[in-house]
Amino acid sequence: MKRSTRNMIVWVGTVAVCVILYWTAARTNLHFIRPLHFLGYVAVAAAAITALLCWEFVAAARESERSSQSKTREES
Repeated sequence: MKRSTRNMIVWVGTVAVCVILYWTAARTNLHFIRPLHFLGYVAVAAAAITALLCWEFVAAARESERSSQSKTREES
């Protein structure tokens, strides 16, 4: 998968998580928010965004590792 495609997936996923968080938790009036539920929503959103970013970092590292290995093979 190309780096730009992965980048777009991460951005779309991040925006989707933010929209879902707003739609489920932040849309209500502040005095109706149940703190434990809100913290749960935020924790799930943070985990989803962290998973997206880790996926991007691991994929980029593997891609650069593959390219450095292919350069080494070409030189020898």
